[in-house]
Amino acid sequence: MIVHKKEFTIGLILLAIFVAIFAYMWSPSFDGNNAFVYSDDIFNAISKDSSYQIPALLEKAEGQVGTKLDVTFEADDVEMADKMAILFQKAGADVTVNGAEVNVSGDLGAIAKSAINDADEMYKNNNIALEQAYGYDAKEAMYYWWKSFDKMNGSLQNAGEFATASYITDVKMRAVEPGYNFFGIEGMSAKDNVGLISFLLGFYLVYTVLYGFAIYYLFEGVGIMMTSKH
Repeated sequence: MIVHKKEFTIGLILLAIFVAIFAYMWSPSFDGNNAFVYSDDIFNAISKDSSYQIPALLEKAEGQVGTKLDVTFEADDVEMADKMAILFQKAGADVTVNGAEVNVSGDLGAIAKSAINDADEMYKNNNIALEQAYGYDAKEAMYYWWKSFDKMNGSLQNAGEFATASYITDVKMRAVEPGYNFFGIEGMSAKDNVGLISFLLGFYLVYTVLYGFAIYYLFEGVGIMMTSKH
């Protein structure tokens, strides 16, 4: 039963506007995508630009050049072990594979720089460089960098080499992970797109408030009101 017709009508109008906008947002009217994919792509692009730490990581890796790394870890299977071996061999390390067991002996700094440079190529969407170097898919190569560093971390910690384990994990998280996750995305500077970002955030705020007022007026129209208890 409608108690307050005016308020109920306002609520219906606001809700109709909300639904109309919502329906339009699902249409492919935003560079061929719907609004949700479009805005998600924008924020991913901004995240990519702000997550770029390669120069600082390469500088830090220079400080690790000359540090000896000798670690053994277990890959998930023989194929993974063989493909991991290629990564470390290209980085100048001596690698021994026994089934799924991998032993890596080499220069920690050189290995880190190789992984970081690969991440940089992926940041720049240059997957061809990795595929030519390793002979298999670039994202697969980045995954094996991540997986090998993850497994090395456990082996190094078990051996009490906590500083090396921490450094390997740092490279994995700040270079390898972003290089893998942001591949295929064109970076976008937040500083150069303040207007667009402000519009998207402002629209989200206004759109949410619009829905809130629509519900408020509809409830008031049918006589449901919130009152403070004295």
